[in-house]
Amino acid sequence: MSCTSCGNPLPIGARFCPSCGASVVPARSEERRVVTVLFADVVGYTAMAEFRDPEQVKRIIDSCFERLVHDVTSFGGIVDKILGDGIVALFGAPVAHEDDAERAVRAALRMQETVRGYRIGPDGPLRMRIGVNTGEVLVGALRAGGDYTAMGDVVNSAARLQAEAPPGRVLVGDATYALSNESIGYQAFGEVDVRGREQAIVAWLAEAPIAPPGGHRRRIDVPFVGRDAELGLVAQGLDLTVARGRALLVAIEGEGGVGKSRLVEEISTRAIESHGFMVIVGACAPYGQSGVWSPMASALGSFLQLDATATADDMRAKVVRRSAQLLDRPTTDDEVQRVSEAYLHLLGQPSQLDATDPARLNDEVSRAIVSGLQAAIKHGPVMVAITDIHWSDPAMLASFAQMLAKLAALPLVLLTTSRPDVDGVWPPTSGGYSMVRMRLEPLDRVASSELAKAILGDVADDRTVSRLFEHSGGNPLFLEELATLLADRPPGAATIDLPDSLRALIAARLDRLPARRRAMLDNAAVLGSAGAWAQLVKFGEALGSPADPSDLEALADAGLLAVDGRRWHFRSESVRDVAYQTLTKASRALRHLGVARAMQESSSRGGEEEVAHHYASAAELVKAVGHVDGVPRDVIERAIGHLAEAAERAVDQMYARTGYRLASRGLDLLDGVDHRELIVARRRLRIVRADALVDMRELDRARTDLEALVAEADVDDDGRSRAAAHRLKDARCRVMPLLPAEPAHRPFDPDQWQT
Repeated sequence: MSCTSCGNPLPIGARFCPSCGASVVPARSEERRVVTVLFADVVGYTAMAEFRDPEQVKRIIDSCFERLVHDVTSFGGIVDKILGDGIVALFGAPVAHEDDAERAVRAALRMQETVRGYRIGPDGPLRMRIGVNTGEVLVGALRAGGDYTAMGDVVNSAARLQAEAPPGRVLVGDATYALSNESIGYQAFGEVDVRGREQAIVAWLAEAPIAPPGGHRRRIDVPFVGRDAELGLVAQGLDLTVARGRALLVAIEGEGGVGKSRLVEEISTRAIESHGFMVIVGACAPYGQSGVWSPMASALGSFLQLDATATADDMRAKVVRRSAQLLDRPTTDDEVQRVSEAYLHLLGQPSQLDATDPARLNDEVSRAIVSGLQAAIKHGPVMVAITDIHWSDPAMLASFAQMLAKLAALPLVLLTTSRPDVDGVWPPTSGGYSMVRMRLEPLDRVASSELAKAILGDVADDRTVSRLFEHSGGNPLFLEELATLLADRPPGAATIDLPDSLRALIAARLDRLPARRRAMLDNAAVLGSAGAWAQLVKFGEALGSPADPSDLEALADAGLLAVDGRRWHFRSESVRDVAYQTLTKASRALRHLGVARAMQESSSRGGEEEVAHHYASAAELVKAVGHVDGVPRDVIERAIGHLAEAAERAVDQMYARTGYRLASRGLDLLDGVDHRELIVARRRLRIVRADALVDMRELDRARTDLEALVAEADVDDDGRSRAAAHRLKDARCRVMPLLPAEPAHRPFDPDQWQT
């Protein structure tokens, strides 16, 4: 495994990273995850090995593969296995990132660069074929060997893509392309057939990155809604900064997709339009940055109007010239030269500071930034916006705090965005400047409705908008993705499937949770969309993971759950879906069975429908994957019994739609199950469903159920079921003349009427 914080390899069994000290997130047991699989294989390995000594071949491969493994881990992946001349790597397991597909392709392109630069004598450089594919897999430790690995169609498809890739190229599947095409340039390749697979894979050749890492996809044609209060608060801060000439720190916190970057854009526009601010923008990235000051490098390049493709000599001349203009001094001035050397180093160009010790180097760079800002502020107020500082180095955060302290008496605004709890070091707690710390929450129902209608247009009826709010929890990015997906579907499509991009974003958020809180969230996902605190406590105790009220409060503070008195509910159905889908089907079956048994043991009444739901869920999962240890083999029979009882009770209490739903679920569960003892249960469910359909005035469908029931009863001479059908017909004759009269030749048998 590699450290999820710094990306360096971890020793086996380590609890903390020896490089950065971060806590090691332990690998969980078997899980279902959306993972990107990378397959890489050396071209011509057999020919190379044929005429070389085995030790020489091993040294060549070991030396090269050591660098290739570093390429994988530096982008947040893990090496699944090394097979002779091949590497299999996983991105998204055991810990997910919101951009694992993009990371995998960037790693693959970097690996090709590494291989091209590695020569093996007169034979020329090594070459590799690399295939990358994304999809759902089962990850965990194999019982035979114990190694953490992934299994599923995605793995086989990635191997096939590797085999079809041209030497020296990276070939990716359509799912990977869809998740990374806004950051990576691609060329169409065509379809690739996979042995044993019915559908071919649409493949793409990766060319090169076209955008920096860490960017987020966002539609630009949607309105900015629901943030008037936040924008107004910052606007007052900008007014105060200009009026009093005092520095201002605006620290915006919020989870991924909640709209931090969009708010920064609106604040920047407001600052320029209202007060003529000069706005300097930089961004932190989760990987691919060469130094502590990389976030400021991009901002400085834009500020000085530099061309990143210029030669080193041209870059030096331009930096000196721009620095002189900024400081209003001649290019030969000592201060201009000093600031220029710091800027060149910050930009990754050769400078006189390259051999300087780290402490003095940081001081020189910080001093140059402060000097540049002081000079710029002479011409008007300045705003420095740095996004995603949760990915920044602590040294840079410390320098920002020093910068604010030194420039506290000037009209400077430092605007930062971050995920919550950046190790408790940001924002700083003291200084001679003003500060606004803002937690950005999801949109409320009204703003979500406005956003959904802007995307969907005329098809945005109230029911659709309400479903989108429930699935998104008010998260603007979730809502945009789901609404866009729904808008592209044909009329009448009712299901909202969670796209892989959102699954990855949510999975990355859940993987950051401490193990105990993640376990509580998983338990809640099995219980349903909402429930009572007492149920969560009892379920947790049964599974050996006791529920703590502080964990529930923490999950509520994180915006994952909402708590109302003694009850809780998921803020977003999408979060619940991802937490639930990550559990294996076997684990889900065991948990649903445990919930059903716990509810049966409870002294409370009226929970028959919930008990039936959990028994049915366990049975459906067992039917899908086969017998699960710990689940009784008669779980289907038990589920059918509870579904039938709950359906009959619902119909008796005039809840016809509930009764229909429960009876239909039981009949679906029995589909394809050929147990003689379940024939009676199937006919019982048909009667209940027909009864519910009559109440719903769905007479044709009720007739279909009853006619099927009579036909089955005639085959087995089942007078009881036939009589039940006619009883229902007689009771409902005023609204449903369904069946022909009972044939006169069939004698009446009193035994068949005994209940």
